[in-house]
Amino acid sequence: MVAHSLKHYGVEEIIDRHFPINPASHRAIAASRKVMEGALTLLAGGERIEDIEVLRADEGLCKSLGGNKIISPDTLRELLKIKKSGGRMRKSNEEIVIRVMKEADEKEFTYDNDSTYFDSEKKSADYSYQKRKQFSGLLGFIAELGICTTVDFRRGHISPRAGGVW
Repeated sequence: MVAHSLKHYGVEEIIDRHFPINPASHRAIAASRKVMEGALTLLAGGERIEDIEVLRADEGLCKSLGGNKIISPDTLRELLKIKKSGGRMRKSNEEIVIRVMKEADEKEFTYDNDSTYFDSEKKSADYSYQKRKQFSGLLGFIAELGICTTVDFRRGHISPRAGGVW
């Protein structure tokens, strides 16, 4: 239902506009498909990229999404490691958020930052105040709409104020 709702709202089209497919590639997978399947993994309770394998095993889900296979963890990793991906996702997200705000009844909005932490065994993770190797995410919310609009991933314990505009 989530995937179909996002597609109906035009999220796939917005993502693919910011991530054009190389016409020389015969095996290219649209960025929107990679992003959507990665998001579905998180919504299904996945905690790591490898958890996408659970979705890959669900033949009914694969068919309902219009394909015969869900992307592999490596395919998602490849998208995430491209330097330009972060900026392109940010632009896609900004376009979606602006559209949602324009369609809202509210005329004023409150932007609120909040940090969240998640465990990681990666070498690049740092120890947080919880004394565990973690990454943190600085999440930005628009309170009136109940949506998360921005995410800034960080290593370990970094104050929510660090790097923000105050």
